[in-house]
Amino acid sequence: METQSSNQTNSAIVSRKFSLISSFFQAFMSSADSLANTFVFYYAIGRGSVGFIHGLIVSVRELGSAIIQPIWGRLSDIKGRKLFVIMGMLIQSFSWGILMPLASKPIHILLILVFQTTMGTMAIPSWSSWIGDFTLKSKRGGVFGKLAMIGSYTGMIVLLVVTLTMDGIDPDRKFVDTYSIAFRMGGLFYLFSAIVAFLIPSSTNGMNIAIKESIITPSASRVHLVIYRKLQYQVKLTVQGLKVEYKRIVLADGLFRVAWSTAWPIFPFATLFVTQDLLDLTLLSLASILPMGLSQYFGGKLSDRIGRRRVIIWSRLFLVLPPFLFALGVIYQNILFLYISNFIVGATLGASVVSLTSFILDVAPDDKNGTYLSLHMMAMGILAFTGSIIMGLVLNYISPTKEPSSALISLLLMVVACIRFIAWFSYFLLPKDESIK
Repeated sequence: METQSSNQTNSAIVSRKFSLISSFFQAFMSSADSLANTFVFYYAIGRGSVGFIHGLIVSVRELGSAIIQPIWGRLSDIKGRKLFVIMGMLIQSFSWGILMPLASKPIHILLILVFQTTMGTMAIPSWSSWIGDFTLKSKRGGVFGKLAMIGSYTGMIVLLVVTLTMDGIDPDRKFVDTYSIAFRMGGLFYLFSAIVAFLIPSSTNGMNIAIKESIITPSASRVHLVIYRKLQYQVKLTVQGLKVEYKRIVLADGLFRVAWSTAWPIFPFATLFVTQDLLDLTLLSLASILPMGLSQYFGGKLSDRIGRRRVIIWSRLFLVLPPFLFALGVIYQNILFLYISNFIVGATLGASVVSLTSFILDVAPDDKNGTYLSLHMMAMGILAFTGSIIMGLVLNYISPTKEPSSALISLLLMVVACIRFIAWFSYFLLPKDESIK
């Protein structure tokens, strides 16, 4: 009894330490993400990206991470999470802080993104699985939501400060190199993330059940040790044995992901038609970040209470509206439509992403959290690349050597809104929460 009580106390201390330090990690990582992701496509357009190559730049991050994600996820299940999170953050820091500011042509940006997405994204399934290792199933949505909210609001503040600095230097966006300030700062925050990750308690995947239950028995340890040693020699991925419920999640999300991603190559052009300066670009990002933090936090808690399926279905429905609102913004040259669109995205996307991640972890066996998450990322990446590259080919066919006209962009956005609405019905294929055991 004393041993059991001691183990429970030690586990509680580890969990509190994980919660505290992981909050700092999430804050630094999200700050870096916000700086990199907000400006990279405008940076590409400033370097001459149009047509097919622009479609590649927008979509390659999805494909690159998709190809390699299952390997990183499986390796994190076998070797532990910490190594891959730290290495991923260091690679991200090098890619954004050093390589990206040196890019002078669209092809350079494309190659850097390929490197960044195949190698740097090793941290994504590892970090999500690391969180899963330290959380109970019944509390998982709330934990993901809390960390996401912390990251969103920290990223929002950092993005605003850096943009005000950039806007003071180049208020009229005359110099594309101004974006490099954001990339260098993003690289610095990724480096901070790697440093903080050293302090986070390690999670041996085979022991995560014992950590969650706060009881570590000798018999369980021996069993997990045998499994761990056996898996060390098996870095092999297969879809055999995946749960039927998981396949339905992938199918439902995948059908919508193709339709969703067709708008990605168009949005940057539409935004530049309407915005006036760097501050406009940042305020548009903040319009989605501000509600996203609350959406992630309360959406996670709501999914714990009423079920993941219901939250995912109805939050995804609102993602039909942004292409339509962007089209209206371009037609009337009114940035207000873009603000409304981004607010809707932030208010609903956060809840659906947190709920979807929690849903996958609910379905996954405890020793395959990383595998299930990364296989989902792989499938979504390939499908998102497909949708985005189709639109890139359309742009290349219609306007191969110059930026597309505002009329063309508006028309394509209207078409995309209709496609998204049709694809939304795929989410009714999701398994019911009560069927997850």
